[in-house]
Amino acid sequence: MNAKVNPLVATALIGVTLLAGWWAIVYKESLKDWFFFRSYEPSFEVESLAERAGMNELGQRLFYRADPELVSQSEIGDLCIGVDNIGCLVTGPKIYVLAYDSQDDTERDLATVTSAHEMLHMAYFRLSDDEREYVDELVAAEVTKAGKEIERELELYDELERADEAHSIVGTEVGNVSAALIAHYAQYFENRSDVLQAHSGTKGLLRCRARGACR
Repeated sequence: MNAKVNPLVATALIGVTLLAGWWAIVYKESLKDWFFFRSYEPSFEVESLAERAGMNELGQRLFYRADPELVSQSEIGDLCIGVDNIGCLVTGPKIYVLAYDSQDDTERDLATVTSAHEMLHMAYFRLSDDEREYVDELVAAEVTKAGKEIERELELYDELERADEAHSIVGTEVGNVSAALIAHYAQYFENRSDVLQAHSGTKGLLRCRARGACR
């Protein structure tokens, strides 16, 4: 003889199941983060890059969540398909950054800027649609003010990628931005001036790499 289930109990069980399913969907990324950080520990090199880039706690968390890895020039060409040959964020998520000579300040600055750039891709990915639309407008205004150099850089990317790229480029290369955008980037940086200073030290290296003339 089958025992009857109390209708109230059955309803409660269904409600709990539905609630658990809803919670898992809404907080999917948080759950993944929790499991990831249970065992993750950044290397000294990765931790140093986050510190040199001026990332705050949230910026570091986003950066570390993509399990950053320093790789050689020969490796990065295979791992980062597309425009960039100094770093990328790929599905996983996973960040690759071109390894640098610790005795070379310019190479170290380049890795610092690349790390912050890729972290901002992670940040952009996690914005809501409304937040993204708002930030896109702010960034687009700064791209227009910044002149042709950044516009030419963005032309290298597919149209669907440009807003995301602009968000990372402006965040790591443009100092004089609107108060609203300063507030946005302050969510991820304790001292954004650190990464801006690092970028100012990389321009010569970036130019020679573009010409294929670096020693």
